Amino acid sequence: MSKSSLRVASLAMLAGVALTAGTAKADISLSLNGGAPTPSGSNFLYTYTASLLPGSSISANGQFPAGTVSPNTTNFVTIYDVQGYVAGSAASSVFPTITTQATGINPITQSPPDTGVLNLTFTYTGAFQDASGASPIVLGTVSFLSSNGGTAPIFYSAATQRDTVPGQIANNTSVVLGPAAAVPEPGPVALSLVAAAVCGLGYRVRNRKLSA
Repeated sequence: MSKSSLRVASLAMLAGVALTAGTAKADISLSLNGGAPTPSGSNFLYTYTASLLPGSSISANGQFPAGTVSPNTTNFVTIYDVQGYVAGSAASSVFPTITTQATGINPITQSPPDTGVLNLTFTYTGAFQDASGASPIVLGTVSFLSSNGGTAPIFYSAATQRDTVPGQIANNTSVVLGPAAAVPEPGPVALSLVAAAVCGLGYRVRNRKLSA
């Protein structure tokens, strides 16, 4: 099995576990509002609710150990491989510092995903919040536009802090519905091959009729 096939299979397995479980077990949980994007002109608006799950805290000044995460040193969430991303469209009231990059930004224990598609990192700048109770804290929303309206499970990662151990990093990777890769239109060569095959089939059928 190729590396790409293994990656797709792993993603599908993780997606099935996380999506059927309802709420992903993560320090920051993302859920696609309404379960689908909304049309916005010729594009589609993806809006996610970000929640801080019990046992985690978040702060604009949460510093990571030196050398473990670069260049980011604050609490954040990264959505990976945003297919069809419309440049400059990402927005959030509580994660207003937004960057795009080919790899990362990743929590300490996570390896970079596909480098061929942009990732979005939303950095938290709000006040200190501690989800020490039994219920998650709704932080707010993050959103972006994509030219792709179809959905598929995609990865996201987040980094917060453990509320029981000040300064200890809590990081996670999970899946959420996001833009699916667009189905490529058939190119001129592919269309020519199809046309040639159809013409050849017609020629054979005609010859059979004449010889019958």
